[in-house]
Amino acid sequence: MAEFNSENPLCGKWRLDHSENFEEYIRATGINIIKRQLAKKISHIEQTIQSLEGNKVYIKIWSRVLTKTDTYILGQAIDEEILEGEKVKGTMTYEDGKLVDSIQGSKKPASNSRFMEGDQMVQEFTYDGVSCKRFYKRME
Repeated sequence: MAEFNSENPLCGKWRLDHSENFEEYIRATGINIIKRQLAKKISHIEQTIQSLEGNKVYIKIWSRVLTKTDTYILGQAIDEEILEGEKVKGTMTYEDGKLVDSIQGSKKPASNSRFMEGDQMVQEFTYDGVSCKRFYKRME
């Protein structure tokens, strides 16, 4: 597994700029229509990604209706809750410039990855074969 450190371009503070295929993705997850409508309206989302000692990655996601923080030890599973409300195990790895959260225990196959495209951080979600991308701009 590749090393992830504080010099990695994914580290920093990010703000959501735009999304591709988000509505189709959240529909595929089975989220009820009220939560889907709310999710589509949330446009101010920020993420902080930090490298910590001991091969750890800290991720904080913040919006006006949700704050979620997780600390991953690369290669080790943690308990987490995904957007659909399912409690699952997630294992974060870093390979080929991507932070990939492989999700086990979901009703359908799911994953979440973060990587750079130019000067933007892209977060790609996949659930049961349906994907969406969310593009973030650096805040700093």
